[in-house]
This record gives sequence, C-alpha cells and structure tokens, in this order.
Amino acid sequence: MILEELGERWWKRIVRHDLERETTIIKTRGLRPREAIGRPARAGYPLLRGREVMLQAEVRGAYGQAFTDEPSDYVGSLLSLRRTPLNTNRDRAVLVATINATYRYLGLVANSQHCRDEGPELCGKKVAMELSSKLHPDSKVVMIGFQPALAYHISTALNNFRVTDMDSDNIGRVKEGILIEPYTLNREVIT
Repeated sequence: MILEELGERWWKRIVRHDLERETTIIKTRGLRPREAIGRPARAGYPLLRGREVMLQAEVRGAYGQAFTDEPSDYVGSLLSLRRTPLNTNRDRAVLVATINATYRYLGLVANSQHCRDEGPELCGKKVAMELSSKLHPDSKVVMIGFQPALAYHISTALNNFRVTDMDSDNIGRVKEGILIEPYTLNREVIT
C-alpha cells in the first residue's frame, strides 16, 4: 500500500535526523471549518459541511495537517507512532499529519497546512496550469476525492478528467461541471 511505503520513507528520514524519540502532539479538537479553510469562494468542501475534520500534528514547532472522519487525540513519540498499525482512518490521518509536520520541520516541504480563503482557488488554477503545461489536453487524469476548486480548474484545462468520491451526497451528481463517480470505481478509472 502506498501509505505504508510513505511511512517507511518517512521513518528513514526520522532515523537519519535522530528524531525517533521525539514526542509529537496531535491536536484533533477539530479545527472549526473557518479555522481550517477560511472563507473559500466555492462551497462543497467537506470541511465546511462538517463531513470531515482537520487533524493537526506538531513536531518541534512545525505543523502538519490531514483530513479525517475519525478525529481523536494522540500524544506519543514518533517511534510509538511508527509501531501503530494503519487499520483505521484515525491511525492513517495521525500518520499523514505527522509526516507533514516532520517534513515541514526538516525543510522538505513549505506548505503542510491546508490553504485558506482564496488559497483553494489559487491552488486549483496553479495545478491546472501545471498539468496543462505537461500533459496533452486528452490525457487521462483522475481525482480521487472531490475538491471543488481543483476539479473545476482541471476540468477546464483537460478533456479526459474524472472524479471519484466516497460522499453519497456527491456521487452521481454533477459538481463544478463534472460527474462525480463512486469510489468503488477507483481501480477502473485508474487503469
């Protein structure tokens, strides 16, 4: 699984920087929607509708975030987190948020927190521009998990763009001009 591989790569960096015993604090009071995403131009974000919660991890003053539908608190060393099986959405979100915070602390990424206000719109435009500069307009691109601004801008740049989602309120509906398909088709749309 991709997340296990990411976890292994993360752990090699932890060992290289002697952070194994570093304690990480995961705060999941659930950032309120406006704290997590601000006031974006488009509606439809799961954070705004309360369908997901933003989980935040801190490693030596650096923050990382991840979405989850199973928020909970976690306090422990990076070593104890590495030993945690990734059996639940909660455990997976804790790992992703912590990886993001760790990589921010190490200077490997600059943006480890969700964009806010006009950020999703600007990000959608940049991603669409980047993809259209590197791909033929008829290239097959799939978004797993509907994100309104990204979906809109990518769909205007590429002709063969599909979106899958788990949210039953989205599946089968046209959002931002794109039919949202069920996540059960992920394997099919990727191949």
